[in-house]
Amino acid sequence: MAEAHRTIVAVDIERFSDPSRNSVALTRRRAGMYDVLDRAFTDAEIEFDQCTVEDRGDGALILVPPRFSRVRLVNSLPDRLTDALRRYNSTAPEESGLRLRVALHVGEVRQDDFGVVGLAVVDASRLVSSPQLKQEVRSAGEPIGLIVSDLFYRSVIANAPETDPDSYRMVHVRAKETDLTAWLRRPSSRLRAREIARSIAARSNTLPVAIYVSDSTVFREVETAVETLLAAAGLESDGDGHD
Repeated sequence: MAEAHRTIVAVDIERFSDPSRNSVALTRRRAGMYDVLDRAFTDAEIEFDQCTVEDRGDGALILVPPRFSRVRLVNSLPDRLTDALRRYNSTAPEESGLRLRVALHVGEVRQDDFGVVGLAVVDASRLVSSPQLKQEVRSAGEPIGLIVSDLFYRSVIANAPETDPDSYRMVHVRAKETDLTAWLRRPSSRLRAREIARSIAARSNTLPVAIYVSDSTVFREVETAVETLLAAAGLESDGDGHD
């Protein structure tokens, strides 16, 4: 195809080539990754079979057609991936469990008989394998880690409050000939709230309503709801006003 502007999603499986895993486990993990991606993209209302997908052995490179909103992608896909990964990992054998590193970028790409190529593809690949993202995944304990290019952050996230721009921090990625500014997403407050609600439900034998924050401006409403759940469960909050 001629050169085209695309949203680029680069995905790597964390510790894919761990020597403790044999080829059967590696095959299962890669198949599991594609099951997770298909479910997550579908749940985010992005048709996975309409994307261009190039296998990378320990991950995938995905080109998203321009008709799918970038705001929807960054606002929905990371949380849908987290949900899909939790479901997958809850039933998968330990050696087949998954955590993913994800990078988002935009730029010009070209596709030929051998696959996709372009400087934007190179940059996305550098971001998803960056030491900063690897460290984030290892230390945060979340099923995914997300990094976005400076171009993606400034053109998409910074202009859409619903994507929670303040949940990202700037980093500098240097690898081989690459020197990039990028943005790492901190563990999402919306996910923390959901995990708290699940924990309280398990400990109090009640089923609270689902809490999902799509806009940082309503986070105080979540805090209030969590306080209510804590009180119902007979637990104390460690927030202000408590001894």
